[in-house]
Amino acid sequence: MADEPEKHEMDYDESTELIYNIIKDQFLLFIENKNVLDKKASQIIVFSGVVVSLYAVVGSFLLKDMPKDSAFNLDINYYTILLSIFFIGTLLLISSIICALKAYDLRAWSLAPDPQRLIDEYGKTHSSKSKILKVVSGTIADTIEDNKDKVDDKVKFVKRAFRFLLLGLIVHIIFILLFLIIN
Repeated sequence: MADEPEKHEMDYDESTELIYNIIKDQFLLFIENKNVLDKKASQIIVFSGVVVSLYAVVGSFLLKDMPKDSAFNLDINYYTILLSIFFIGTLLLISSIICALKAYDLRAWSLAPDPQRLIDEYGKTHSSKSKILKVVSGTIADTIEDNKDKVDDKVKFVKRAFRFLLLGLIVHIIFILLFLIIN
C-alpha cells in the first residue's frame, strides 16, 4: 500500500487546473484594467488641473485688458459674453477633475481567495488539489462579479471626466478665438 498514491493525488483533474488558470488570468486582467483606469483618472486630474491653472492666469490677463464697452456699437456687451464663456469652460474643466477624482476614489475591493480561510479550511485538512482549485476558482469568479460594478462605475466616471475635459478645452478655444476677433 505504500506504492499507492494518496487519495488527494488520485482525484486531481487537469480540467480543474485549466479552469482555475482561466479564471485566475481573468482576475489578473480585471486588476490590470482597474489599474489602467486609475492611471487614466490621475492623468485627467493632472492635465485638467494644469489647464485650469493656465487658463485662470491667461484668462484673467485677457479679461482685465478688454474694454468693458463694446467696440461694435451693438446692444451686446461682449465683455459679459466672454466672461460667461470663460467661466463655463473653467466650470467644465473643474467638473472633469471632480469626475476623475470620483473615478479614482478609494473603495474596498474584494480579494480572492482569503489566505487565512484557505489555510484554515483546506491547508490543515490536507484537501485534494482538485478540491482546492475548484473552491479558489469559485471564489475568484465571485470576487470578479462583486467588483464588476465598481469597475463599471470607474469606467463611467473616467468617460465623463474625459468628456468634460474635451468640452472645457473646446469652450476655452472658443473664448480665445472670440477674444482675438473682438480685439
